[in-house]
Amino acid sequence: MCKIKDMSIIVSGMVIVLLFSNCIMSCKKCTGRYYDSAGNFSLIIPDGWEIKDCEGTVFCAAEKNSSHVSGFRGNMNVVVETTLTGSEREAYIRGSLNQLKQYVKRIRIKDHGSRMINGLKVPWYELSYDPGAGTVWIVIYYYFKGSQVFIVTLSSGEDLLEQDPWRIAAESFRFE
Repeated sequence: MCKIKDMSIIVSGMVIVLLFSNCIMSCKKCTGRYYDSAGNFSLIIPDGWEIKDCEGTVFCAAEKNSSHVSGFRGNMNVVVETTLTGSEREAYIRGSLNQLKQYVKRIRIKDHGSRMINGLKVPWYELSYDPGAGTVWIVIYYYFKGSQVFIVTLSSGEDLLEQDPWRIAAESFRFE
């Protein structure tokens, strides 16, 4: 008799756990992550940010209020491009940085390296430029998957690597 009661408590507990975990998994906004509509990736959006429609991007979010003397609003976007694999990836990154230098005059590479993020070796670059009203900082992460590269770019009026919410957002990127 006691065993049947114990079994019903265990089964009830398992049902509650399954229902709760299903609710969490289906409620993507509850986790604080953005999931792209194609199901390719997700990432954390910093508190106080809003998702925007930005031409040429898969995802774009921006601060609700400006953090820069010029009124520049910090932002983050994800662009997906088809690229080459293997050692040709380095050439791709060099080419994309050179292209950026053509469009943004006086841009400088401040630092670069790679980090292990979610099991991937991810190249990153920190850049800065002065559009005339104070320095704008840019951090670019290159997440490669097969023949695609998911480029996560953050821009702010402050040094991004010194701010945990920015770094956490960019490094929260994961393939789904």
